[in-house]
Amino acid sequence: MPDSSIDDPPITIELTEEEKATQELVTRWMSSYSGRSNVDKQPDVSHLKDGVVLAEVSGSLAAVPLFNIGDRIVVERHASLNPKHDWLDTEVYIVRSIDDDTGIVRCWDVRRLQQSVLCFKSEHQRFKLCPKRGNPFRENEQPEPPPEEHSAPAGVGAKSKPKKQRKPYVRRSPEEVRASKVERLEKLRLKAEKQLKRKAEIALSGFKRNTDRKGK
Repeated sequence: MPDSSIDDPPITIELTEEEKATQELVTRWMSSYSGRSNVDKQPDVSHLKDGVVLAEVSGSLAAVPLFNIGDRIVVERHASLNPKHDWLDTEVYIVRSIDDDTGIVRCWDVRRLQQSVLCFKSEHQRFKLCPKRGNPFRENEQPEPPPEEHSAPAGVGAKSKPKKQRKPYVRRSPEEVRASKVERLEKLRLKAEKQLKRKAEIALSGFKRNTDRKGK
């Protein structure tokens, strides 16, 4: 029986050039499948706060998420196959559920419009906190201001101004009605006389001017 107290030496596997090229192709394929194959397009998320921290839980260090259900987060995913092209994608997610024991986070992918499953305990996934509004990839991005509250128009949700009360109708006697008509007709007659007098004066002044011109 071999002695079990002796540790076996670690097994190392040397990859051939062809196998290394295959690994690189697989990693690039995974990157292209994620929608961003160019490593130069990797967005900078260093200005965002970390979404996962190491804290002491039951006497040992463990990863603890700082986000809650309904929050927007940014997750940067990496692959372990090829260190030259390890970045896969950086996406914005909305958290749907969190499992603290397994680290599984079920999210809604904002760009792809689909469900996604992440793990905040994975060393290949980098979680970042981001504001609820605005572009999280811009460092100086200001969140959109909340909509302004407009006051409700009169009569909608508030007491409207009281309407002016009409004067009560008073029935007049026939003599009062007749006197009112005579008064109104007299005012119309005086107005017509003034207009006729004004027209006559204008016509007379014009006639005099024409006469003076002919005399000269």
